[in-house]
Amino acid sequence: MNVLPAAGGVYSIAKGVAFMPHANPNPNREIDLPAEQPGSEEGLYVTDLADGDVVDIETQHRHYTLVKRADAHMDISGHPTFCPQPVNVEVEGSVEGRSALLPNPGFIGLGMYLLFKHPHFNLVTTSRIREIHTRGPSSSKATSAV
Repeated sequence: MNVLPAAGGVYSIAKGVAFMPHANPNPNREIDLPAEQPGSEEGLYVTDLADGDVVDIETQHRHYTLVKRADAHMDISGHPTFCPQPVNVEVEGSVEGRSALLPNPGFIGLGMYLLFKHPHFNLVTTSRIREIHTRGPSSSKATSAV
């Protein structure tokens, strides 16, 4: 798969629709969210996670593992070009489509596209998020979708 930079240095691997902001819908520490339609208000805020918490994200094309670090920084792995090994990135948030100008800061939402700032590729946008699972740093397995 060829991944080409879009205008402004944003690397995209998905197509999208318009952006809608979301409130913090689920402040629970453990979250197990099934796949939803685009525009779902289900998701989580990076700031609600403790350092070391793990978030597994299933997108249309990849499975990503993110480990919470300080502030909005997370170690991410799961893409053969951008993060074959864990790399520390700043999570910008998620958008409902590539054409959105601003992400919902720190929010990772179902049916949306994760946007993160990579140290070498600038901004990277994933394909649409289908599932989100969280687990604490000492948990041996992720919660599963119902």
